[in-house]
Amino acid sequence: MKPVLQVLKPGLQTLFIDGGRKNHQHLGLTASGPMDEYAYRWANRLLHNSENSPCLEISFGFFKCEILSDCQLVITGANFHAKLNNRSLKNWQTFNAKKGDYLSFSGPKMQGTRAYLSLQGGFFCPSIFSSCCTVEREHLGGQQQGKALQKGEIIKALSPPQTSQQRFMPASLQPEYNNHQLLKCRFISGSQWPLFTREQQKKFLQQHYKVSNKSNRMGFRLSGEPIQTALKGIISEGITLGAIQIPADGQPIVLLRDRQTIGGYPKLGNIIAVDIEKIAQAMPGQKIQFIPCDINTAYDLRCLREEFFRKTI
Repeated sequence: MKPVLQVLKPGLQTLFIDGGRKNHQHLGLTASGPMDEYAYRWANRLLHNSENSPCLEISFGFFKCEILSDCQLVITGANFHAKLNNRSLKNWQTFNAKKGDYLSFSGPKMQGTRAYLSLQGGFFCPSIFSSCCTVEREHLGGQQQGKALQKGEIIKALSPPQTSQQRFMPASLQPEYNNHQLLKCRFISGSQWPLFTREQQKKFLQQHYKVSNKSNRMGFRLSGEPIQTALKGIISEGITLGAIQIPADGQPIVLLRDRQTIGGYPKLGNIIAVDIEKIAQAMPGQKIQFIPCDINTAYDLRCLREEFFRKTI
C-alpha cells in the first residue's frame, strides 16, 4: 500500500467515511456513513471505485495535503474552492495530481458544508465492525481509533495509484447548495404524530426553523417556537436516520448519521431518505421548513435513486 497523501492542515473535521457500519446497531454502535450520501456515491462512481470505497469527508473546509504519488482524485459535495497548487479545481469532475503537488481547500462559501475527496482505486483504511467510518463518540474507525485526521498523518492507497482520462458529472445532475435559501425538507409523519395536538402540528409545519451551531454528525438541533406535548417521554425505541424528535425544551432535533441507536423522546416523523443530504449540507443559521410527504412517494423516490445508480456508469 503506497503513501498517497500527507495531511498538512486537517481542517475543522476530516473523517474517513464509507457506506456505513451496518448490522451492528444491536451492539449499540451507530450505523454512521456519509452525511451527504449522494455526493459520496458520486465521488466513487466518477472514479469507477467500488460503491463502498472509503472517502474523506471534509466538513467546513480548511483542509490541505501534499500529494505523495501520482494519482487521480475527485471532489464532490460542498464547494470549498479547492486548488491544486495555484490552479482552481471544479467539483464533480476527476483531476490528475502529481507527486509534490499541494491540494488545499478554503472555508465554506455558502455552497454547502461537507465535501468528499476520493482516490482512484480507493484509500486504505482499516475496517472495524465491517466499516472504516470514523465515529469520534464511539472511538471507532479511521486510522487512530475514532479520531479525526491529524496534521502529519499519512494516507495510503488501497491499490497502486494511477492517473487516467478525466471524467465529469453532467451539470443537470449536480445538486445546488445555497445556504442563503430556505431549505424545504420532506418528512413522513410517524406513529407518535397524533400525540401532538393539531395546534402543535400546525405550528411545526408553518415554522421556519434555524439550524443551531450546536449541530453535528449525531444530530442537527433546530431553534424556533417550542413544540409542546403532554408526554414527558416514551419507552426507549430504535432511532432511524432522519427522525425528528422533540426533547423537553420543545426544540426539534433531527437525528443523523452518528445518532444514538435508541431514544425515549417523542418523534413527529422522519425526513425522507433522499432529502437527508439537504439538511446535511445546511449551514448554522440556515432556515428549514418541513413539508409533509406520504410513504409511497418517499419509497418511489428512493427506488428511483437506487435504480439510477445501478444503471449509471
